Amino acid sequence: MDFSKIKLIIWDLDETFWKGTLSDNDKICLKDELIEFVNATLDRGIVHSICSKNDFDTARSFLEDNGLWDLFVFPSINWEPKGKRIMQILGDMKLRPQNTLFVDDNLSNLREAVYYCPELQTCTPEELADSLDRICLIPAKDPDRTRLLQYRLLEEKNASQKAFSSNEEFLKSCNIRVGLHEDCLSQLDRIHELILRTNQLNYTKFRQNINDLEADLKNPGTKAAYVTVKDDFGDYGIVGFYMIVNGKVVHFLFSCRTLGMLVEQY
Repeated sequence: MDFSKIKLIIWDLDETFWKGTLSDNDKICLKDELIEFVNATLDRGIVHSICSKNDFDTARSFLEDNGLWDLFVFPSINWEPKGKRIMQILGDMKLRPQNTLFVDDNLSNLREAVYYCPELQTCTPEELADSLDRICLIPAKDPDRTRLLQYRLLEEKNASQKAFSSNEEFLKSCNIRVGLHEDCLSQLDRIHELILRTNQLNYTKFRQNINDLEADLKNPGTKAAYVTVKDDFGDYGIVGFYMIVNGKVVHFLFSCRTLGMLVEQY
């Protein structure tokens, strides 16, 4: 497991996130160390989802009663096989398998998930337990949990999109506003994080160190701006960046949260 590359952790529930089987009316025992881990990773910009074979209403009720439901986005809780459901979660969240960790106590489920998503990172709860302390080595860069809030917006948009006959019709209804801002030095840390972590819509994939980035931004021959996006669902914050140094495109990248919004084409 490479936590520096993980953006999403998908959890099984029974005998993974908690001890016991909900549908068997077992006494469910939550694993406090995993709840602490979820909270610690949320503060580090890693979001969490669920792929569980359970009754949706029962599982949701239990998580709500324990104040945990709002820690997860795009939960998939039903009795269908997990491989295709994990593909659906990744598609809805616009994330790549190699940036995702799936945790399940059932090895068959792990193998099925990898069959559908070959680059998916997987582990059992026991394997994860040996790595819980490693998350403390990553700085807490998202204490306000903005990534969690942004994926909640995406979750809400996905639900609303189903009412439209086409994606174009839906996008027109969203009132998307794109802003280009040239005060890049004031957002240096956020821009550098985008450069390091963005893959799908990163057209140069140049992983520049922060000191060289700062020097380029101070260069009189540089044209650069960061991109912000808002729509009627909410504010997505800084989602893109471009930098042209002496006529050469050094960076042109967008967060996967804008995938399908046609922002990069605009």
